[in-house]
Amino acid sequence: MAHIISASRRTDIPAFYSDWFMDRIDEGSCKYQSPMNPLKTLSLSIKDVLAIVFWSRNYGHMIKKGYLQKLRDKGYDFFMHFTIVGYPDFLDPNVITPREAVKQFRFLSRTFGKESICWRFDPIIFSSVTSMEERIETFEKFAKQLSSYTEYCIISILDLYKKTIKNMAEKGINCYDPLKGIGPITYSEAREMFRKMASIAKKENIGLYTCCEKRIREDEELDIDKGSCINKYWLADILRDKQKKEEILKLPPDYGQRKKFDCGCYKSTDIGLYNSCIHGCVYCYANKNKEKVKENYKDYIQNKEYN
Repeated sequence: MAHIISASRRTDIPAFYSDWFMDRIDEGSCKYQSPMNPLKTLSLSIKDVLAIVFWSRNYGHMIKKGYLQKLRDKGYDFFMHFTIVGYPDFLDPNVITPREAVKQFRFLSRTFGKESICWRFDPIIFSSVTSMEERIETFEKFAKQLSSYTEYCIISILDLYKKTIKNMAEKGINCYDPLKGIGPITYSEAREMFRKMASIAKKENIGLYTCCEKRIREDEELDIDKGSCINKYWLADILRDKQKKEEILKLPPDYGQRKKFDCGCYKSTDIGLYNSCIHGCVYCYANKNKEKVKENYKDYIQNKEYN
C-alpha cells in the first residue's frame, strides 16, 4: 500500500541527514524504527510514495545540493514544514538566523509554490525568560515577512515533558503552561495573546492552526482551527498524479499519534531517529541523551549510516 513519508518529527533530516535521505531514494528503500518496535524496511519507490512531508529549521543543504528539485524531477511530491520562531541563542544555540530562515522560506515558496510550505511558529514557550509581548511582536514580524509566501501557520505550546523541564531548569529557566494552570500566567492572559496572533494572521491572509491544542481550538472566540500537520487535503492539492490524489484522500487518521491531545494528522510513516538532531534546542522533546546525539551524528558523518 502506498504511504506518506514523514521526514521527520524526530529529527531534522533536511538540515543534517539529507545526503542519507537522497541515497535511500536512489536505492529505493530505507530502514526505520518506531519506539519499542524492531527495525523495518520501508519502500521509497516512486510507486509506493504518495508524498513526502519534510520538517526542518534549515533547508540550506537541500537547496544548495538541489535535492528538492531532484525529487520533483523524479516524480516525488513533497510538503515542507519550516519552523521559524526567533528565540535567543541560549535557547536555540545552533539554529540559523531568522533572516536566513526567511530568505530560505521565500525561495522555497517561489520555487515550489506557497501551497507546498507551512510556517511553524512552535513551540510557544511560556517561561521566566520569555514574554508574551515579545512573542506577539515576533509573530507579527514574521507574519508580515511571510504573508505572500504561505497559506498556513501552525502554533503549539511547549509540552512540559520531564526531560524538557530538566533541561530548561539546568539553564535556570522555569517553564509554565497556562492552559493547564502551571505557573503564574493565567489562561485569560495567554488567551489574549492568542487572540492578537489570530488577528495578525487574518490581516496577513495566513490561516492559523493548532497542533494538539484542544483548549485553544475549542475557544470559539479565538477562531483558530484544528491543525493537521500531516494533512491529506493539503497534500492532495499539490499532488500531480491523479491516482495518488484519489488514494491519499482515502487515508485514515494516524491513531499512533497523540489523538487524545487533539492531533489531526493522517497516517504516515516517520523515518527519523530520536537523539540525532544537533540543533541543540534546550527545550527539544526528541533528544533525551546529549552524548547519544553526538555519538549518532559522529557515526553518520563517518559511515553515512543513519538507523
